[in-house]
Amino acid sequence: MNSVIRKTAFVNLLILFTCGLVFADKAVDNRWWPVQKAPKKILKTSLAEASPTYPEAENYIIKYSPVHMMLQSLSGLTAKAVNEGSFDEMVWIDLLPNWRHQDDYRYWYKKALQRLEVKVKGHYTPFELLEYLKDKGVYKGYVLYSIDQSEGPFVGSRPWMDSSANAATVAAGILDGVLISEELEPRAKKLGLKKLLDVRGKDESWAFLEYKERLNRNYALAQDPKMPRQRALAIANKMMVFYEMDEPADSVYEWLNPLSSIIGYNGTHEGQFIEQLSRYGHILPASNWCMNLPILSAETEDCEPVKFEAMDLAEFKKNYDPASNAVSFIMSDGDNVQWLMGDFCFNKFYWASPDHGDFPFGWGLPFAGLDQVCTETMQYLKETQPKDCTLNLHAGGYYMPDVFGVRYSDKERIALLRKHAKRLNYYMKRNNSRTLQFICDDIDGKNAMEAYKVFAEEIEQLAGIFVLQYAPYTAEEGKIMWVRSSSGVQIPVINCKYTIWANYNQPDGGTPSEVAQMINKDADKMCDSDDPYFAWTIIHAWSGFKKANGEIKSTAFEADGSWAGVTPTKWCVDELDRDVNVVSPEELLWRIRMNHNPAQTKEVIDELTGNQ
Repeated sequence: MNSVIRKTAFVNLLILFTCGLVFADKAVDNRWWPVQKAPKKILKTSLAEASPTYPEAENYIIKYSPVHMMLQSLSGLTAKAVNEGSFDEMVWIDLLPNWRHQDDYRYWYKKALQRLEVKVKGHYTPFELLEYLKDKGVYKGYVLYSIDQSEGPFVGSRPWMDSSANAATVAAGILDGVLISEELEPRAKKLGLKKLLDVRGKDESWAFLEYKERLNRNYALAQDPKMPRQRALAIANKMMVFYEMDEPADSVYEWLNPLSSIIGYNGTHEGQFIEQLSRYGHILPASNWCMNLPILSAETEDCEPVKFEAMDLAEFKKNYDPASNAVSFIMSDGDNVQWLMGDFCFNKFYWASPDHGDFPFGWGLPFAGLDQVCTETMQYLKETQPKDCTLNLHAGGYYMPDVFGVRYSDKERIALLRKHAKRLNYYMKRNNSRTLQFICDDIDGKNAMEAYKVFAEEIEQLAGIFVLQYAPYTAEEGKIMWVRSSSGVQIPVINCKYTIWANYNQPDGGTPSEVAQMINKDADKMCDSDDPYFAWTIIHAWSGFKKANGEIKSTAFEADGSWAGVTPTKWCVDELDRDVNVVSPEELLWRIRMNHNPAQTKEVIDELTGNQ
């Protein structure tokens, strides 16, 4: 790394670290999402009232892309103006009535209006809104770009992508411009809009070099140039926007302040791009499909804490059986903010499963991020949380803690981890959680063990850590590792032993029936041992299964008659032997601690429950 850049990064790191120490009790200083002021009124609009620009396109996002891009920019510019105090109205965008996430967002919208105590001023068609905000002086003109017409997977890698939409989004935040594609330019001219800039033929590298001195160095948006969503947030906060792992990605990561948030998602090479941003000490709140975050995230830092139900430790201590074995089940993909906000809470595969609550279960969830961008989702989860349901904080963003900050010296890397761990401690205390979950590149390597130790030292009420290796999840076959807290308490870090995954070709996973057989066999082997049997299973969230004639088979996800998530896990639980005890993930951790060091664990439980 260039010595000047390295010195600057270290200074930024020290500033961040010092601020974390001074302001550790303040919500705003523990955030990794932008702060947004609330409007006094809402301007509502809908894509359903726009004619599709590309009516033959298979994907509705492509059909309506030019209009949706325009609306995203109007939403972002009003949010920016509200933050600056020059305007008091913001935009809510309804999508098409048959969009599968629409019901979720309408529910969050209704609750957010109540929380913010704001009224809807009126409903506008997209071009009525464009004209209304022109007359209000919210924008100065338009930025002209080209719609990406490249062929290939949507939200994936495609040759010859036209990234001028990303360049235009960057420019729009700086110039206060509306995003106008070539197809919409005649209408913009008819309204008398001024062309501020033509970025057709320009790319993200051009935008970075042109505007980096005026951009926000704490955030960037990674977004497919075909995708309209999240551009409102980027424009409101003057973010750099890019896509894929080649340049300018590395230059952007190096330029950002350490511990910045990469909003969105970055193509199809998941492990590679997570490793790339982790090396620079950044986190990814997976959110490229999120909608209307400027309104939903408004003034969330002032909300009352949402406190989830944690395990009753006094009751556990009273009834603990040292000879009893225990297994737990946890759902995968807990980093995914966009999933929790859309197609999770009301989906019969997941939170709304008819079997959710029938047996102890665990979720890896991004609840610290949700606390910042949609407290309405948090409140719903609290109101509907079943008994014996553990909510593990998934790392506070998606990153690999053992790769995190390796571009810096060991001292700088540990300081970055410690700063983020302090943020997690704030939210875990605020939301009443004691369990943490990570995905690593090498779960028992030196860097990973150092990272676990940092989080154990900084998270005051940590019961333990569940850890997955990126590939395969079960790399260490249920291995239990130990680190010490700042007070010398031993904290367990446990790898999953099994995985419920459709069409799985590894010996440690498969269908619900296959995993039940593995658990029964391994638990039976431990019968003559002095130690109880402890293990946990990860459920691949996107695996489909079908039960017919008493047999469970893998299917394509969302195939006719298939199930995913909670119900297939129930099928597994139903096939376990009677002496295999299914417990919540938090209880599993406390059982492991009791078995390992009962005296110390009882002392910790007494401290947490006030029975000193």
